[in-house]
Amino acid sequence: MIAFAIMALGAGGLILVLGRGTFGEFLGCFLLLFVATGIGNGSVYRMIPTVFAARAGVEDASHRSGDVGTQRRTAAALGIISAVGAYGGFVIPQLLGLSTTATGGYATAIAGIGIAYLVLMIATAALYLRSGRA
Repeated sequence: MIAFAIMALGAGGLILVLGRGTFGEFLGCFLLLFVATGIGNGSVYRMIPTVFAARAGVEDASHRSGDVGTQRRTAAALGIISAVGAYGGFVIPQLLGLSTTATGGYATAIAGIGIAYLVLMIATAALYLRSGRA
């Protein structure tokens, strides 16, 4: 969730910087986005096996991944998540191109992506921070 918040802040900063034309600020905002994205990516790949193990009833889900069936389901989920993540490398440039064609700049696409980060952060909070969830 913190990674989503940082990515949303980076997208907002990037929108502010686009009009100024200063390369250092532009680069800084993108580096912030890239670092937060990497942290979020690593968090997902660390979280998924723990979630599957916890659902399988493993007492210490942070260190053991459960039976073979749970391990296979975890591997399948990670494969699907990897495929969806790779699709982002295609979608984001398409959105930027569409934004440039429609509005003459990248700000609209970056704003939409920033809003998506906020929506995903809220969805993550709703799913994993509910009361009664381990």
